[in-house]
Amino acid sequence: MSGTTPTLDVVIESDNGSGFPSPITQLTFTQANAISGQILRTDGTAITDDWYRVKWTIGGTTPSFLFAVAFGIQV
Repeated sequence: MSGTTPTLDVVIESDNGSGFPSPITQLTFTQANAISGQILRTDGTAITDDWYRVKWTIGGTTPSFLFAVAFGIQV
C-alpha cells in the first residue's frame, strides 16, 4: 500500500443473472487504510444465487494496493 491517505473498500456481491442485472451485497469489509487482514462470514442463511464477484474501490492521492480475496461456498 502506498500513496497519500490510501483507502480500499471491498464487497462481495451475488446475483442470479450472469450479467449481474441486480447484484446484492453479501459481505462488506471494513475500509482498509493500513496493512491488515479480515475474515468475514455470512449470517448463515442460504444464498441461492449462482454468480458471485468481488467489487473494490481504491481512493486517496496516487493510491496503490496489493490485496487478495478468497471465498468459498458450501453446498
